[in-house]
Amino acid sequence: MKKITKKTTKKKDPSSITLRWSDHFVGLPNAFLRSALFSTGRGRGDINEGRGGIVSAEEGNRVTIKATSDISVTASMGGGRLNQYDKLVFSSLIHLCWLHDIDKDGCKATKFQFRISDGLKILGIEPSTATARVYLASLERLSQTTIIIDHLVGRYKAHFSGSLLSYSSIHRGRAAGSVINININESLQPLFQAGMWSALDWQIMQSLGRNYLAHWIYSFFSSHNAGRGSTMRKVCPALKCDIYDLQFYSLYKLQSLCGTDIKERWKFKQKLNEAIAKIKAACDAANVDMEYEFRRGKSGDEQLRLGFTPRPRGKIVFSPPVPVTASTITLEEDEERHKAAEDLRRKWDEAFGDREEDEDEEERDDTYDYYDD
Repeated sequence: MKKITKKTTKKKDPSSITLRWSDHFVGLPNAFLRSALFSTGRGRGDINEGRGGIVSAEEGNRVTIKATSDISVTASMGGGRLNQYDKLVFSSLIHLCWLHDIDKDGCKATKFQFRISDGLKILGIEPSTATARVYLASLERLSQTTIIIDHLVGRYKAHFSGSLLSYSSIHRGRAAGSVINININESLQPLFQAGMWSALDWQIMQSLGRNYLAHWIYSFFSSHNAGRGSTMRKVCPALKCDIYDLQFYSLYKLQSLCGTDIKERWKFKQKLNEAIAKIKAACDAANVDMEYEFRRGKSGDEQLRLGFTPRPRGKIVFSPPVPVTASTITLEEDEERHKAAEDLRRKWDEAFGDREEDEDEEERDDTYDYYDD
């Protein structure tokens, strides 16, 4: 008699979320990166209509926030306006969540404990009483913010409504040593579907420091880095980016979307050039190629597009054998060294293509021709 086996499907833990990206990155929903939800302004102040990326303001601190055409964002900010520092704090929480594996399929625990000092170290900030208090204040703002997001990609529409997180804290001695019990809202899962999120390089984010406009510009154009409608870069962040496939955005549009408090166009362009220079330096340090281009649109407005291409990590370093004199080496040993050098050259060419001839290479070749003299 044939034995009948019943297939059982593993139920997903309700307190979990599926996150898939590589070690050097952190993923955030594009709705956070293509809107003024996390503004570049430093002031908290009152939430006023027409300022800091606010389209309209209603009673109870409920506002409609500016975003790209495929995204709709409405928020109720009980703790005040969110800015780029709050985005960095939320990124550190998402990274800590990514470290808490439930299974090998990318399922992560949304409830966990951590010390504030660990969250600060992820951001590259030295733990202290002052920095810990700022981190705690950011957690308070994030927990008091309720948002409604609708993100349309093709025929797929993601909807989220609720708070980003909830938390409780246990203070032990200094504020930096406080233990945080965090609960990230697992309902954020629809915003982490393919094409709905983007991978940001941790090293670049840490290098940008306190330049909030640089953080926003890097995040915004990273969410467009695979070209219009493409989701391949979300799967493979190391995919080569062609800047000519990317979309231009007018400086007026960028100034509106980033939620800056700067009103003068010339001053915003000045800050934008400083931000691009900061991003360029951070990309060079992180082994990432950055390309950008300005142009004049049909209506005469200045436009910008910007793209990133990570270089291969762990390059092969070409290191030829140390030259020796003819009196200390036999012919057989010399031939073996030649063979090893040619194998090493072949591996180099396979990894990086044809190399351009330069003076250093000519000198290197001369070291192997000493026996012809």
